[in-house]
Amino acid sequence: MSNLNKFEKAKDYLAEIIGNLSQELQILYSEDNLTLEPHTLLVRKDIKGASSRYQLIDSNTKKSDGISTLDGNKFDTGNAFIFDGVATAFKQGDDGNNLGELAYDAAFPNALRGAFLVITQNGRKVLDIPVADCYVKGTPQAPYEQYIQFPRFLHVADYVNFEMMLHFPEGGGGIPVTAGKIEGFELRAQGMLTVRRK
Repeated sequence: MSNLNKFEKAKDYLAEIIGNLSQELQILYSEDNLTLEPHTLLVRKDIKGASSRYQLIDSNTKKSDGISTLDGNKFDTGNAFIFDGVATAFKQGDDGNNLGELAYDAAFPNALRGAFLVITQNGRKVLDIPVADCYVKGTPQAPYEQYIQFPRFLHVADYVNFEMMLHFPEGGGGIPVTAGKIEGFELRAQGMLTVRRK
């Protein structure tokens, strides 16, 4: 799909969901003062010891270059996120390594490969897919080849808290804690962010 075609489809999708977004966005849309800009949601986290239902973000998540594009667990009012692709990656590092500097090119531990990536907002399930469907598989790929592409757009509304979790298999041990190591997990979601036109 060409970038122009994708942009037009994203605009059509925005028209479908505008009633579910903030009042501020609805007003901007009615005034033709709203557009879409390319955006990649990025979260990198040390998931050692993760098991059961593991939160990747919460209210304490801080925006940090190379680590997280989120500040807290919601998008700012006026900035809804529309996306159609997700990629995950993994790399073990040494304690003290910067999560933003790991290569994220390693095979996934079995427990992580068996987990599900789940995104919910206000009781609505945004995404629920096996991690095994969306992880970077070793050999370097072009960026667009690393993403699992969805047949339609999904969205996270602005101003409302959302959850991004790893659901590990019941009864499994999860990600072990290894002395002196960090277990770096990377999530990227590729799409567009609503922004005020002027």
